[in-house]
Amino acid sequence: MELSIRHWNYLQFSLFYQDLDLVSALLTGIGTLGIQEETFGPERIHLKVYFGPDQDINQIRENFKSQCQSANITLRHYSTGVEYEQDWIKKWRCDLKPFTIGKSFLVNPHPDTEIPDKTKRLLICLEPRMAFGTGTHPTTQLCLKVLEKINLKKKLILDVGTGSGILSIASIKLGAESVIACDIDPGTIDIAKVNFSRNNVQNKVKLISGDLTTVPKNQFDIVVANLDIQVLKESLSLFISYLRPSALLLLSGILKADADYFITIAKQKSFQTLKCYKKGDWCLLLLHQKNKNLQQSKILNSLYSKKSIS
Repeated sequence: MELSIRHWNYLQFSLFYQDLDLVSALLTGIGTLGIQEETFGPERIHLKVYFGPDQDINQIRENFKSQCQSANITLRHYSTGVEYEQDWIKKWRCDLKPFTIGKSFLVNPHPDTEIPDKTKRLLICLEPRMAFGTGTHPTTQLCLKVLEKINLKKKLILDVGTGSGILSIASIKLGAESVIACDIDPGTIDIAKVNFSRNNVQNKVKLISGDLTTVPKNQFDIVVANLDIQVLKESLSLFISYLRPSALLLLSGILKADADYFITIAKQKSFQTLKCYKKGDWCLLLLHQKNKNLQQSKILNSLYSKKSIS
């Protein structure tokens, strides 16, 4: 399937590691579509922050710079630019080799590269395009590592904000019966279609272009949402209506600094936090609707492939 070449505006700069959490929160607030991190010496990190072609990058630059000055955050090597998908794909392919995630997965970012049959891991082949979920970001890796712990046999999965489709692909390869994957970005939908076909899961994944309004309610055993933090805040109540009794909700894209806040909000929405998984500055919350007749240990033992969920 041929995909049109798109472009993104970007903002790039370096900052001290100690300011990363706050800066990430500020960038989320002004609508970033993705953040690329690169080590920049022992104390600093370089960020390349992507925005849509219709977003005014000059206004974003001045707004963000002003917010950082108010917060006493020092930025260096501050600049903006435009990046075309074709250039990004070339760099991504050059920089990345096939890599493992968790105990189960091997991600191959080079569609034309054959992987030896001797590997016992589940192979995920991704068409490298600018959709979130290439497997390199901690929030995606957290989702994959938690999914591999869960017994997905005969389960129905809802993948909200599917991006590249990596979580839907992983779910089917782990034994899920079917997945509904949705995303509001039409360009992302095209990318996900390619990846579903490449991984031979297209017959088990229903792809929806748009929000959750056309998705059937009260049918899913697991809802996984790896989204922008603001979207998670706004959607927590909505997710409840898509869960079956005893179902799980996986929320990723949460900064560790915001974990306690989300746990409190989840409790107010009648969710029980079963586990908080962490990687770097990010965390994933594993939630379950409160059930007076079920103890946490019984819930975990019935849903997980193994009793240990470390």
